[in-house]
Amino acid sequence: MEELSAKTQINIQKWLEVIHRCRDSGLSNKQWCEENGISLKSYYYWLAKIRKLAIEDLPYRRYAGSVSTEVPETTVFASIPVISHCSSNPAPVIIRAGSAVIEIAADTPASLIQSVLLAASRC
Repeated sequence: MEELSAKTQINIQKWLEVIHRCRDSGLSNKQWCEENGISLKSYYYWLAKIRKLAIEDLPYRRYAGSVSTEVPETTVFASIPVISHCSSNPAPVIIRAGSAVIEIAADTPASLIQSVLLAASRC
């Protein structure tokens, strides 16, 4: 990317402000420029120049800002009691989702079912 002169940098800053005011006004570019005494030709010249510089700068910004500043969401594990007895009777309720299978016996406490379903919904 080419180095910009101080004068060009000042002009870019000025025109960025002009472009933002025009966009925020809700008017057409032509109408806003006429009302604010700005040459439409100059407006489009600087708009194109700023866009070109922004596109040239993209590869540098993509890799320079690759370090994430986001705080990862904390994972919370639910405590699920293990029932030690195994029944030879097939479970009356079987839920299959992809490769996961949840079998719920008739005597399973409602609180355990709720905990399991809540944990499964977060996956």
